[in-house]
Amino acid sequence: MRSTRLAAAILLAAYLPACATYSVMPDPAATLKPPQTEFKHVKITLRTGEEVTVRSPRVDGDSLRGTWPNSLVKSVALADVVAVQAKRVSAERTAGLILGIAALAALVGLWIWTFTAAS
Repeated sequence: MRSTRLAAAILLAAYLPACATYSVMPDPAATLKPPQTEFKHVKITLRTGEEVTVRSPRVDGDSLRGTWPNSLVKSVALADVVAVQAKRVSAERTAGLILGIAALAALVGLWIWTFTAAS
């Protein structure tokens, strides 16, 4: 029972960051304009060096508008935005997760088989 809990905890910990990663958007103004893909949130880097996660981002004219961490709807000029990063599915991380789960399952199976065969 203890090994089952340990395996479940390891699998959960491996799953949390595995399948998605932030990647820089090459042209945020074009990508965030309606009716383009809607992102739940993006990370932006301002000229000041500040990084902010903005929920429900969209481009209105020459500004990036969205809900900032303090829950206020706010706009910032696109000229003040150095980089925009969107969370996207990572094929490499997803493949790594699947291979890691398969390897862990094989090790747990081998461990269980070893102890049951010795009995």
